[in-house]
Amino acid sequence: MTGVQTCALPIFTGENGLTYRFKSISVDTLGNLEIKGTYDTEMRVDLENPKSTLWLAEGDLEFTNLDGVTIKWKPGDNSSDILGYFIEYRIVGDESWEDLGSFTSIGEYWFSPEIDGQYEIRSRTVDFAGNSEDKDSGDVIITFDRVKPSLDRKSTRLNSSHTSIPY
Repeated sequence: MTGVQTCALPIFTGENGLTYRFKSISVDTLGNLEIKGTYDTEMRVDLENPKSTLWLAEGDLEFTNLDGVTIKWKPGDNSSDILGYFIEYRIVGDESWEDLGSFTSIGEYWFSPEIDGQYEIRSRTVDFAGNSEDKDSGDVIITFDRVKPSLDRKSTRLNSSHTSIPY
């Protein structure tokens, strides 16, 4: 290839939240300048971690005897470029989180743990720039207690000074 010259690209640094436009203009060996009216590409600098919000559709429950609850999630404030949501849970006190799934949009999920206990549930996100949300604790803490108490008539005596509860 004769007449082809290459040059090193300059190092670019940008300010978070700004959009930059780039164009290349070439000159051939005869000195002819390429005529170009617009830019070749544009790039927005995104250095901020995305945020998400997770809640229970049933409301602000702390305890439930239901089989499960509906978890809902959406982007947090100023987080419009989310690529994916990671929904996770753990028993309160455990260090590791278990995956419920990864999703590409706002949504909901039926959470019905196999065993009763107190659970933390959280959403974490990643955006198109590769920034990720990090949460140390759950967005929701809920206790499942689905064991129904049993009561027999013989155990309804309160003590010797009281009569038994009528049935």
